Amino acid sequence: TNTLQGAITAATVTNTLVNNDTTDATLTVNYPPVELAGSWVTGTTHTVEPGSDRVLILVGTIAGYGDGDSTISSASYGGQPLAFIESRASSGDYDSVTEVWYLNEAGIAAASGSTFSVTWNPVPNGERYMSGFYTGVNQTTPIGAQAENFADAATPNPITTSALSNGSGDMVIVAAGGNGLGSYTAQNGFTEQQEDSWDGGAPDTLTHTVADKAATGSAETPSIQHTGMLSQQIIGFVLQAFVPTNTIGDGTSPAIKDVAPDSTNNAVNAFTLVTDTGADTVTALTVTFTGTAVADVAASGVKIYDDSTGGTANEWDAGDTLKGTASFSGTTASVTVSISVDSSATQYLVTYDIATGATASNTLQGAITNATATYAVVNNDTTDATLTVVAGVVTAALTGSLADNAVENELRYSGQTLIITLTNDTWLPAGAGGGFPQVQSVTETPFLSNTTTHNVSMPATVNSGDLLIAHLTFDASASVNSTPTDWTPVDANRLNLYMKVADGTEGGTTVDFPTTAIEAGAAQVHRQVVMLVGPGGARRRERQPAPAASQRFGGVGGHGNYLVKTLPCHA
Repeated sequence: TNTLQGAITAATVTNTLVNNDTTDATLTVNYPPVELAGSWVTGTTHTVEPGSDRVLILVGTIAGYGDGDSTISSASYGGQPLAFIESRASSGDYDSVTEVWYLNEAGIAAASGSTFSVTWNPVPNGERYMSGFYTGVNQTTPIGAQAENFADAATPNPITTSALSNGSGDMVIVAAGGNGLGSYTAQNGFTEQQEDSWDGGAPDTLTHTVADKAATGSAETPSIQHTGMLSQQIIGFVLQAFVPTNTIGDGTSPAIKDVAPDSTNNAVNAFTLVTDTGADTVTALTVTFTGTAVADVAASGVKIYDDSTGGTANEWDAGDTLKGTASFSGTTASVTVSISVDSSATQYLVTYDIATGATASNTLQGAITNATATYAVVNNDTTDATLTVVAGVVTAALTGSLADNAVENELRYSGQTLIITLTNDTWLPAGAGGGFPQVQSVTETPFLSNTTTHNVSMPATVNSGDLLIAHLTFDASASVNSTPTDWTPVDANRLNLYMKVADGTEGGTTVDFPTTAIEAGAAQVHRQVVMLVGPGGARRRERQPAPAASQRFGGVGGHGNYLVKTLPCHA
């Protein structure tokens, strides 16, 4: 389907050159149409013809008194079974049956010989066969439209089938037969390829024929005229040309998930793209929304990502490559992309950005419903994950209180329930030290002489997530003039009280709490673990990573300090 043009743009001459040439004809590259390979032959032997994407057609006809009840039960070529296309019988005193079978490229290649084996049931009085090879045939769906007709008499003449739809490059084939020793003439532009007869003595006689016509995309009507026939049957069918195809496959579904307003890149659908030959480029993909309200998807919130470039299969991650963005118009979004497709399937994701005013409990789905490409498109994609809108994430710093024995870490914030998740926790048995807080060690450091440097010793053992509280006192009213890195002053003026959530590297080290004036004094560092009493026992905070930007310290019940992280909230 690529196009080619050309023109003269320069020439080497002695005189001055004036060039008025322009491009002329456009050449369009097409895959070859269905074509007859060699010729049709009669009998039960046919030497294989060379070519690609081949189909072998077998036409068999019988005739004789009572033979109208006989049909082919099996047929093979070189030991490979043929597939049935159509059968048509005429009856009365001049019985006759014509059947058409075929073998595809795989069967032709696997055939161990060039002989047909055909079984009729019951065995007829007489039989005749014709066969032909065709190339350039669609191997997935080789047989297109088909139709048949019959007459238990010499009329109508010519006999026809209904019109057959076809595509440019297809081949329309007509097979006809009957009881009698007449002859045939193909009509409507068809070309007769073979004719054969058998005379077993009336009424055991037959004549049959086959003709074909290259299709152009306009409907064709198979038609055969005869002389001297006593009964008639006709079968018309289309051999479809090979057409390169892009297939949209149903990818591995993303997970069903809750999504919050203003959240982005929520994977809702996975699909694959692959061609059956060569390479093609997809330039647009249509996403169709299903669910409660399409307005829950933000403007420009429909996105296509290449899932093969990221690290998390079937879900969006920062490594996935953005291929295009669009907004829904009605329930469809046309996403402009430029995706190279070849014979190796690649998975892509459809993601939704959620609108600010999305309604809680609404559900959202989506799927690819069309693609724009040079090749034909076969779409097997279906809807995958269901996204359910939940109330938004609380982004404000959180300070709240919990009573002892609080039920599973709940508190109220602006009318919503927040769940405090303490990662890497260890549950302790009831009675095993539940309370707030648990002091694991106290490390003392004296400063017996006046100095501005006060290197306070940390506990010998410090675990990530431990709470370190440093309390310094001096022999005058001095205070620390520079808070050490990662420490937070609780009261830097009167009590010289500082705190830090340990990262686990502090054990056995010292930290300088400097003063402007030279002062003697002393310091204590308390190492604590945070406890939360819940059903069945106390919960101890251990090895909590350093707080992220969305995490804050807040007083909890007046018993100590807790690291609190906000999560999506359900109204």
